[in-house]
Amino acid sequence: LKVLEDFKKKEKRLKMILRNLTKLLMIIFEKAEINCLAYQKANALSKESEIARKEGVIANISGEINSISPCLLERCPIHCNTQAKNKRGADSQNNSACSSPIKTKSAKTNENSNFITPSKRLTTKHPQAQQSSQPQILLKNAFNGLTESSDEPKPLPINIRITENYNLLLQEINRKFPGTENKHSNGYIKTTPKNSDDYRDITKLLKEKKQDFYIMVPRDERPIKVVIKDLPIFTDTETIKTELEELRFVVNRVTQLKQIRTKKPLPMFLIELTRSPNAEKIYNLTHFMNLKIRIENFQKRPGYTQCWNCQHFHHSSATCQGASRCLKCGENHRTNECHIKERMETPKCINCNQLGHVASWMGCEKFPKPKPPATNRQPPTTFSHRPTDNRTYAETLTNRQHPNPSTTIDFPALQQMAPLLQQSNSDTADLSISELLNILKALNALRVALKQSPGMLAMLRNIQRCKTGPEMFESLLKDTVNPPDK
Repeated sequence: LKVLEDFKKKEKRLKMILRNLTKLLMIIFEKAEINCLAYQKANALSKESEIARKEGVIANISGEINSISPCLLERCPIHCNTQAKNKRGADSQNNSACSSPIKTKSAKTNENSNFITPSKRLTTKHPQAQQSSQPQILLKNAFNGLTESSDEPKPLPINIRITENYNLLLQEINRKFPGTENKHSNGYIKTTPKNSDDYRDITKLLKEKKQDFYIMVPRDERPIKVVIKDLPIFTDTETIKTELEELRFVVNRVTQLKQIRTKKPLPMFLIELTRSPNAEKIYNLTHFMNLKIRIENFQKRPGYTQCWNCQHFHHSSATCQGASRCLKCGENHRTNECHIKERMETPKCINCNQLGHVASWMGCEKFPKPKPPATNRQPPTTFSHRPTDNRTYAETLTNRQHPNPSTTIDFPALQQMAPLLQQSNSDTADLSISELLNILKALNALRVALKQSPGMLAMLRNIQRCKTGPEMFESLLKDTVNPPDK
């Protein structure tokens, strides 16, 4: 039975080999046809497509032949190991059945890795890199000057309120902190320290001497102020602050805006946030507390800034380091902490010491006034290069005038009216505002009188028709005796 099974396997194997030989013959015929097509004078596109089809057939047959084992014995130990290691080298090295590979001197074969090392005469020598005797060229980066500077930024100035003994204070500051610059502006002395250490020590010295001053906050450290609109007017500010903190905003304060005169609350809420990258996202907020809202930048009231702490100008209470002053009683506390809650009938200004107004009144003599516009500006001088009269170049040099009768027109009526117009202009220029008001009042009284007595208007019309003085007088007497109806 075993012999019969082996015979059947060999028979099956031989049939497979015959089929492969048939395929090899087909490959030979296909290549012969390809060569014939190459020499034929046919359509180039059809010839190329036919050659490509035949080459595809040859590739398919070759793949089927390469998949066959090179040995007729089943599980041959030599060819099975070789095929498992390298299928490509098995067909070329083991053409004879079960024959061991022959080692030659020209090709040394490593049985473990199946790697053939070439002989020495077939290898080339690696040229050694010659070291250059010239010194290396040092390259310089042209953008080194654009690197960020490590110098400390100059601190912002300290604004000290000027007093009678300001010179003694400046002498002490310059003696202890050399290099400090001082400049007077708007009733304050701007003191610019040399570095941040001097800035800290100068502010400490001013606090010890109880000097009124204010500092300036850098722009990148100032808080962001926005206004939330379209919220209900009765919304609690603490609720708004809590909701914003849940959105990861660092909220400094929330204030409801009010009208200036009536102090009536408005549906607008001022939000002050600590400046950070996340704080800028508040401008993208369109819905808040389940309502659609609007976010706008806070616009302060136009005019000069007045401090709520010291009641002086040109700075805010957030940066003020001076003593507090009450707007009502003048004591050393803020106005919102004053015991006087009602309106004062005769207030006293703490800046100018006059009765009848408070320090926040814009009509106070100490309140900053806008600078008047410059009045000494001369109008621009224009030069015209066009000729103004018909004169030749020679007449212009000799300063002679050449009248042209065809273009000269006399207007006697206008010439007679010119002095009258000049006189009327001079008369109206001499009139003051009070005189104009008196004339308007008189005209208004005349209008009322004519409206109450329509016959007077007819009398004036009759007088207007008269040419001489006696005729006017006669018409007036006639209308007085017999007044016209209308």
